[in-house]
Amino acid sequence: MAFSETNARYVVEIKSGQLDKAVNTLINLGVPFSIIGSTGGDNAVVRWGHHELMALKLDTLKMAYNSLWGAL
Repeated sequence: MAFSETNARYVVEIKSGQLDKAVNTLINLGVPFSIIGSTGGDNAVVRWGHHELMALKLDTLKMAYNSLWGAL
């Protein structure tokens, strides 16, 4: 799944089992990219390179989202 803020930058969601294939494809096409995070189990982790910037419980994120937009 991909979504964009501008015509030049996209955030792409990749299934964990397909990450190597996606990385190889981007490298072969000469597309610059960064892996900025992951989700799994009960956590969402945001990274910059090898540095973990934050790790949050998915329940905490869901509660914050619902407090702003209401339960879906």
